[in-house]
Amino acid sequence: MPNNQIGHNKFLVHTDKNGNAKAVLFGSTNWTATGLCTQTNNTVVIEDPRLAKRYLEYWKNLATDTTSAKGVPKSLQGVKLRTWNKSGKQFLNTGGSLDSWFSPNTPKLRGKPGKGETCPPDMNALIKRINKAEHAVLFLAFYPGTPSIANWAAKKAKEKKDLFVRGCVTNKSASEGFYYELKGMTPPKKKKGEKKPVKQDPRVIGAEALDGKVIPIGWQKELLNAGFAIIHDKIVVIDPFSDNCLVVTGSHNLGYKASFNNDENLTFISGNKPLALAYATHVLDIYDHFAWRYLVKRSGKKGADQSLKSTPDEWMEKYFDADGNIKVAQLKFWMQAKK
Repeated sequence: MPNNQIGHNKFLVHTDKNGNAKAVLFGSTNWTATGLCTQTNNTVVIEDPRLAKRYLEYWKNLATDTTSAKGVPKSLQGVKLRTWNKSGKQFLNTGGSLDSWFSPNTPKLRGKPGKGETCPPDMNALIKRINKAEHAVLFLAFYPGTPSIANWAAKKAKEKKDLFVRGCVTNKSASEGFYYELKGMTPPKKKKGEKKPVKQDPRVIGAEALDGKVIPIGWQKELLNAGFAIIHDKIVVIDPFSDNCLVVTGSHNLGYKASFNNDENLTFISGNKPLALAYATHVLDIYDHFAWRYLVKRSGKKGADQSLKSTPDEWMEKYFDADGNIKVAQLKFWMQAKK
């Protein structure tokens, strides 16, 4: 691939001895020691011949596109491939549906980012689902660029004040994008060599480690650079307790750049509550892991004090008021599951 374009898929299609597609494995996981051992990732296997056949067709299109390029990198991702990719396909299942998308799905490579850009069709579909969120938008991402899931989640949170939004990313440009979108501000232009504190809202944060400056008792400095990414998941979960729940996952980085320039796959899985709950648990597990570190680093010694309160009333005050009403947003979120 030329610079600024990547073959980014991670999927495998299982076929029978006659070449008929039976199942497909896909997600964010690179099949390497780094992908398996040093990053947060996710993979799903779907035993649906229709979806598997579509992935196989895409694989064959990639092979044809490669052959047609005749070894010229700039000839890759030709018109035929982009035209085939521009439309998603839906497969209805009992109680839900699967919507499959592939990239690149725009007429040509991305030009200069900015106003007037046409939203790629897969990201347009994602934005529409985010805009319909009733209770929660949860996500994990690596480096989605701008605009991305962080911007679209912020716009929805600004409109719907009681929406539970939580996200964690590797590259803090995304968490900063959430902050400025939420504030209705344009991020200041960065000067070469200038280092400014990253602005973040605690609902969407960048992954951080305990750096040795402020460490809780019993902890020590942590490693955060064993691989290229810390959070490598590409996940969006919307309203996991609802019949209209949605899980969005694949190799796609959940921003414009991937749709314009990369070979990617993305699937929307609607109406599957067990899967939505599993993915919501994974997202909040990762978020909570790094949110605690975020708190410790910003609260100094106070944040590092992890001692338990001596009486139940003292430590329960964090979660409930005097009348027994829930005070913590995440606890309120999980209690929706009983409804």
